[in-house]
Amino acid sequence: MSNIAARFLAMAEQVPDQAALIAPEGSITYKALAEKVERYAAGLSQAGWKRGMRAVMMVPAGIDFFALVFAHFKLGAVPVFIDPAMGFQNMRQVIAESQPEAFIGIPKAHVARWLGGWGKQTLKHRLSLGMALPGVPALGDGPPVPTAPTAADEPAAILFTSGSTGVPKGALHTHGSFETQTDFVRDQFAVVPGEVHVAMFPIFGLYDLALGVTTVLPDVDTTKPAKVPPAVVVATVNRHQATCMFGSPAMLDNLGRGGAPMPSLKAIISASGPVLPGVLDRLDRLVDANTTVYVPYGATEGLPISVIGHREALGLAPQWAAGEGLCIGTPLASVELAIIPITDAPLDEVTRLEPGTVGEIAVRGPIISQAYIARPEANLLAKIKGGWHRMGDLGRVDEQGRLWFYGRKAHRVGTHYTIATEAIFLQHPHVARAALVGVQERPVMCIQAEPGQAGAQLARELLEWAAQHPHTAEIKQVLFHPRFPVDIRHNSKIYREALAAWATRELV
Repeated sequence: MSNIAARFLAMAEQVPDQAALIAPEGSITYKALAEKVERYAAGLSQAGWKRGMRAVMMVPAGIDFFALVFAHFKLGAVPVFIDPAMGFQNMRQVIAESQPEAFIGIPKAHVARWLGGWGKQTLKHRLSLGMALPGVPALGDGPPVPTAPTAADEPAAILFTSGSTGVPKGALHTHGSFETQTDFVRDQFAVVPGEVHVAMFPIFGLYDLALGVTTVLPDVDTTKPAKVPPAVVVATVNRHQATCMFGSPAMLDNLGRGGAPMPSLKAIISASGPVLPGVLDRLDRLVDANTTVYVPYGATEGLPISVIGHREALGLAPQWAAGEGLCIGTPLASVELAIIPITDAPLDEVTRLEPGTVGEIAVRGPIISQAYIARPEANLLAKIKGGWHRMGDLGRVDEQGRLWFYGRKAHRVGTHYTIATEAIFLQHPHVARAALVGVQERPVMCIQAEPGQAGAQLARELLEWAAQHPHTAEIKQVLFHPRFPVDIRHNSKIYREALAAWATRELV
């Protein structure tokens, strides 16, 4: 059997009196949370939830959220995680594509479901959390249910991409992939029961709870990580003497600029996008010698592919500064990686490029989602026979076997790659963000300057810098944008399509 709920329930027997979650609404022990999981699983089963059934979950991050997730896993039901930040119309589409048979959510979620007509064709079971609604009973109790003996390749959950390149796609994950990811967190970061972790990205609490860790959910809006005050992060870590913290690059950027010492930390783990050397350098000045900032590379379809510590990354920063890509570590032993030719067309087989050549990153292994739901065209473009997944990212592998990231394939402009090109401009002290976009197939550099620095003088300096490097010499136009549009979930990925449309209006 491969079921992450079984691991959590076994851990609850080992550390029953330890705090499992410390959330804004209160705290709960492992024993009490396990009892809630058992009760919720029984109530879901009584209401018609079954093994293999897809069930939309729209519950805010907190104690009930985690109890419901593990209750679904215990039953073998497949929770469909819907992030409200993806927008009303996107939610309607992705729910339709998920073809759920069940829906559980807070009353506000059911109101949205009624208004949007979500899942009208497939929903058979509806439950409200907290109070009954007209035609929607509240989650109740039922007779105890056994833990489903799910197999490693059995569907466990549907997670959606951030939608930075279009409507979010649903990636189907298995019980085996969640177990592999949990083992990675335990082994890579030397996690032992009794530790305290601060989860600025709540979903990471699922791994912690399977490992006997106390997870702290800070009293902040985790859907807007770029706006989380650094002082709140520092106070939360220090109050609970946390040993590990998860956060997005946007939050870590702010932390590096306005944070304070957090001596209890042994690890800071980033997720959701590349972390540039400038951010790592500021964090390095903030943390002590016993703390490492880890930057895993991966995607909703599979995480992690590789991981790098900040000190190794900073040692390789000169190559980034020269436009040679961003080192993102050595691929994990459980992941097979190939660099394949750059093409926007479907592929029937994997053709490996020579080491050192920039191409598209393709991977396969137990953590890789095997398909998108209801997206045959996306599967045709992203999947290659033999279990391979095309990451949609560009990179190369060096002689030491390290992976170097060059940016999204869809964001290249001719032979100009975002990470390599933008690195030249990002070294200027007055540049906060840089983004390569294409305007009528020519490369244009969009700049978000530090406050009060945008102007003709900075533009001249940047173009002079560009002229000194072969891979940026073709760039002849710099545009200043007051604040780049970014993804809603992590506030880290630049919406380059929107930025390109803006640049086109400015220049054409």
